[in-house]
Amino acid sequence: MTTTPVQADAPLKAVLFENIEVGEQLGPIEIDVDEFLMRQHEFTVEERPPATTDDDGQIAQASILLGELLRLLNTRYDPHQDVGLHQREQVWFDSPVRAGERVRLTGTMVEKYERRDRGYFVIEAEARVVGSNRLICRHRPIEAILIGDPEKLGGGRGSGTAERRVEGHYPLDVPVVDTASADVAVGSPVPVLERTVHQSQISVYSNVSAFWRTTHTDVHAARAARLDSTIAQGLMEACYISDLASRFFGMAWHTTGHMDLAFLAPYYPGDSVKVFAVVSGVEAAAGGTRVELEVWVEDAETGRKLTVGWVDAVVPEDAS
Repeated sequence: MTTTPVQADAPLKAVLFENIEVGEQLGPIEIDVDEFLMRQHEFTVEERPPATTDDDGQIAQASILLGELLRLLNTRYDPHQDVGLHQREQVWFDSPVRAGERVRLTGTMVEKYERRDRGYFVIEAEARVVGSNRLICRHRPIEAILIGDPEKLGGGRGSGTAERRVEGHYPLDVPVVDTASADVAVGSPVPVLERTVHQSQISVYSNVSAFWRTTHTDVHAARAARLDSTIAQGLMEACYISDLASRFFGMAWHTTGHMDLAFLAPYYPGDSVKVFAVVSGVEAAAGGTRVELEVWVEDAETGRKLTVGWVDAVVPEDAS
């Protein structure tokens, strides 16, 4: 894997509210999507590349670029002075990324605001194939600048509005549906996905190869932020959810998939989680039928919800 960041003209800044510049360009970064990158991604979040090869080559995992897109921030801001929490993640998948392609990642700092004495910022970023300029995916994270009181972590209320929230009820008396189709019934559960996260996976996903010492990779940095241990990235849970959606939707996930997730509580090395999904909507769409899943991630031991949200994709008209 070859990663080529553009060097900032000025020294990297601390991630502080007063330093955030709305309109600031992040990146670009160019990355080779090769076998090493796909195997590294498989190790960190256990998402295997789909067994799909077409005339243009082997298809890579749908979520393979999400971590790199998030790291666009660190082309302008110092990762060693970045102590915060991922709050929300939106992703739109537009086309598959293939082994052997070189991709270019760019982003913009689009917003910053304060709420309940905490600062937040919003980034909009995208990945395109170098040469053809084909759009692969778009990514919109919301980040809290500081962790705050560790005793209050996980105080989020969830994704959605007052009119609509993730119910988080997985029916045991309804047949499980493995594959998306135009006639799938609302309320149908999808096979549960389970993961146990290990420090080695967290460290590799969080760029320890670049010697980053953060709350994800270094216990001393975590303790300096008043945490008992390192924490896993919420974006790893987004990858678990993407894996579940890829299994359910197939190639439609790579071309029309969308995620809207809220991270409610952190999880830690050694924790096991379960990813649940239930069909929450079916409607006609251009080219087929849009199927939506309500999704959530629970701590496997306590049942505490860690991440909630929705994913959807368009099942093509000719899908069997």
